Amino acid sequence: MVKETKDPPKPEVILTSGWSKTFPGEKVILTCTIPDGSTGWIYSWSKDSQSIPGESGKTLTISPIKQSDHGTYTCQTELTNRPRSIATSAGYSLTVSDPPKLNVNLTSGWNKVFPGEEVILTCKTSDGSTGWIYSWSRNSQSIPDPPKLNVNLTSGWNKAFPGEKVILTCTIPDGSTDWTYSWSRNSQSIPGESGKTLTISSIKQSDHGTYACQTELTNRPSSRATSAGYSLRVSDPPKLNVNLTSGWNQAFPGEEVNLTCKTSDGSTGWIYLWSRNSQSISGDANVNTLTISPIKQSDNGTYTCQTELKNRPRSRATSAGYSLTVVALPLALLTLETSLSDIMSVEVLTLKCEIKDDKHGWNYTWYKDGVFQVTIQENTYTVMATEDSFKSEYKCIGKRTERPLYSSFSDTFKANNIVLKRKVLLAISGCVVGGIFLLIIGCILLRCTRKTDKQETMKEDLFFSMKDSKIQTTSPLQEYLTENGPPPNKKECDESTVLLNVAVPVVAEENKEESKETAGFTSFKVEKSPQDKDESSKECDESTETVPAVKDEIKVEA
Repeated sequence: MVKETKDPPKPEVILTSGWSKTFPGEKVILTCTIPDGSTGWIYSWSKDSQSIPGESGKTLTISPIKQSDHGTYTCQTELTNRPRSIATSAGYSLTVSDPPKLNVNLTSGWNKVFPGEEVILTCKTSDGSTGWIYSWSRNSQSIPDPPKLNVNLTSGWNKAFPGEKVILTCTIPDGSTDWTYSWSRNSQSIPGESGKTLTISSIKQSDHGTYACQTELTNRPSSRATSAGYSLRVSDPPKLNVNLTSGWNQAFPGEEVNLTCKTSDGSTGWIYLWSRNSQSISGDANVNTLTISPIKQSDNGTYTCQTELKNRPRSRATSAGYSLTVVALPLALLTLETSLSDIMSVEVLTLKCEIKDDKHGWNYTWYKDGVFQVTIQENTYTVMATEDSFKSEYKCIGKRTERPLYSSFSDTFKANNIVLKRKVLLAISGCVVGGIFLLIIGCILLRCTRKTDKQETMKEDLFFSMKDSKIQTTSPLQEYLTENGPPPNKKECDESTVLLNVAVPVVAEENKEESKETAGFTSFKVEKSPQDKDESSKECDESTETVPAVKDEIKVEA
C-alpha cells in the first residue's frame, strides 16, 4: 500500500498587538500560526535570519521596542523528533523609527505683526504622515484649546415616543463656569435656548434630530467650542401583530392554541397585556405568547395584545383583533333501541349512540357508571336486562383519528327511569280506562233512572203527530169536550168554534218549523172563557159537527 505524502504545513507570522511601524518604547506582539490548526509543534524565532535565543513559544513579545529591533522576523516549526517536519514562515517586516520631525510654518500673516492682525501657523510632519493630534505652546507654555463639550441625556430616553419628556445637558469636562450656551438641532439654531439644559416637554415627531450645544466666554469668540452631535429619535410605538403560532383559528374544545404578539421593529423589553372581547385576561405579563389549553367554548372571541414599556405610558400600543372561533364538538345522542313495550320482557337492552354531524370514521366508547367499558366501531351496544343494568348509568362518546378527535359526551341514560315511566304509564292507562268504563256505566244508569221518573211525572199534553192522527179515532179536543162537557152558553160555543176554525191553522203555520224539532208533533192549548160558569147558556147543537171539521183542519195543516 502506498501512503500519500505531503509537505509540512507552512506557518505564518501575524501582528496580534501593536503596529508594524512602531516608535521606540512601544510594545509589539507577533504570533506564529499553523494554517490547519494542528498542535504539538515546537516553535523557534529569528530576525534577519539570525536565531533569537530563548524564544520557543508560539508568540514573540518585544517590549519596549528599540531601534535595534527593526528587521524581518520569521518563525520555524517542527514536530518532536521529526526533523523532516521542519517548516519556516515568510518574513514579517517590522519597522522601528523615531517620530517624524515637525516644522512650524507661517501660512498667513506676518512674523512681525501689529495688534489686531491675524496670523496662521501650520505644523507639518517631515514624512507627511497623518492622523496626528497637535498641541501648541508659547514660550514653553501650553496654549489650551477651548474645553471639549458633551451633550448628555439627563432625563427621558434617546428613543422617545410622542408626548414624553426629554432633558439634554451640556457638560464641560473641566467644570469651568461663566460659559454662555446655545443649542442647535440638525445644525439649525434653536431660538430662546441659552441655558445649560435643553428641556423638551411633550416631545413631537418634529423634534427628531441631532442636537449640539455651543459654549463661549463673554466677549471671547476664540473660546467658542461646539459639542459632538447627540442623536435623539422620536417615533410612534411599534405596530403590533397577533399571529397564530400553534393550533387552529377554528378550534374544538380541549385543543391547545398559542397566540404570539410581535412588534413590527423586533424591539424587546415590552410588557404584554392580553384581552378577549375587550376584557383583560389575567396571566404572565412578561411574555408575548398566550397559551390557551385546554380551550373551552367560553374562549371564543376576538383577541388583542397591548404593549407598554415599564413606567412609560406613552409607549402603549394595541394590536388589531385576532378572531378565534371555538366550534362546538359534535353532539352524541344516546337512545334506547328496545321498544318500551318490550323493555319488561326482553333479556337484553340495545343502546344506540349517534353522532350528529356529517363526518365519518367514528369509533364509539361506552361507559357504565363512569367506568370505561369498550371502544367499538358499531354505534349500538347491548347490555343484559337485569336489575343491575336497570339501575346503572350509561353514556357514550365518539372518537376518531382526524379533527375533531372527539365528540361531546352523551347525556346519561338510566334504564331504571324508563322502567319506572313504563310502570307509571301503565298505571295511568289502567286508571283512565277504568274511569271511562265507570263513566259509561254511570251514564247508562242515570239515563235509565231519569226516563222512569219522566214517565211517572209526565202530564198529558195535547200532542199528536201525523202517524197518531191516522191511528186515533178520537182527537184530544173531543176527549176534552167529553170530559168537561159542552160550552155553557151559545156565545161561548161560538167563540170556541171561531177559535177552532181560525186559530188552529195559524198556530199550525207558526209552528211548522217548530214541528221539525219536536219529531212531527204539534201542540196547542184551548182555554176556557173566564166568564162565570153559573151563567145560563144554551147547549150548542153544532158542537158535534164542529169537532170533525176541526179534526180535518188539523190533518191538513199537519
